[in-house]
Amino acid sequence: MGGSFYKKKETTTIPQYIVEEKKETLLDRRLGLFLLKDRNKGIPLNDLQFKVEIKDAIGIVELTQVFENDNKEPIECEYRFPINSRTMTLISFTATIDDDVIEGKIMKKDKADEKYSDAIAAGGTAIKIKEGEDNEDVIKVLIGNLLPKQSAVIVIRYIKTLEIFDKS
Repeated sequence: MGGSFYKKKETTTIPQYIVEEKKETLLDRRLGLFLLKDRNKGIPLNDLQFKVEIKDAIGIVELTQVFENDNKEPIECEYRFPINSRTMTLISFTATIDDDVIEGKIMKKDKADEKYSDAIAAGGTAIKIKEGEDNEDVIKVLIGNLLPKQSAVIVIRYIKTLEIFDKS
């Protein structure tokens, strides 16, 4: 006699502290692009694209985000992106504003501060990358003098170590 059987699906209860932890949003962590003078005001994200290449236990990720200044005046803003320094390595950072491509370069802090201030004072758009404070796994990028209706295309490339699970 043929037949089928139904096994009741087991459910598990998630402890409350995990549920509360999952409720934290990118806005709560202040990740994305925000006005520097009012970190509660985010700049609209108009587009998001990921490209991922996997080689052995390494993921090479290219993240492209497009933000647009919806304010009526030029703004200075801060872009914040989480990066786990134990499993991720930043390869490159590029911001494209109109036809200007600005690539992140490593230099001494004093020189970077001076170049950033000079570019803003001259009416240009500039970026400055800085590490997060208090051992925070966040890179912070200042974008200065983003004009009204102007878009900032941010491209971040990083390498991520992947966990391999043995299914045997």
